[in-house]
Amino acid sequence: MQIAANEIKKLFLEKISERKIFKAKVTELDSEIRKIVKSYKELTGEDLIKKDRNRPVLDYVEDILKKHGDLHINSILEALRDAGHHVPKQSVAAGLIRYHNQEKRFKRVGPNTFALRKKEEEREREK
Repeated sequence: MQIAANEIKKLFLEKISERKIFKAKVTELDSEIRKIVKSYKELTGEDLIKKDRNRPVLDYVEDILKKHGDLHINSILEALRDAGHHVPKQSVAAGLIRYHNQEKRFKRVGPNTFALRKKEEEREREK
């Protein structure tokens, strides 16, 4: 049993080391992306990534669902990341569930899968 515990500990330490290397690479890539965005803006005077920082994330989720229809939370997060919004899964899921429970804006159509409520559904629920 001691051998197995030592092997598990060794594997754990290897994975921690891999994670540190991965995080360093992500930091390096983020830095390179910032440089590219800055260079683009200097050359063109335009922002490469356009974001309205005052707009709630769930407004972007609504846009994504309008464009793509029903989506699993992971696909929603991927689309958000593609648009330059890095938000925790729990935050987005909690917001979608809150609106679902209030019978507003979003509805759950499957496990971790969401869609927009149709305007007619919202009006019927308000009656």
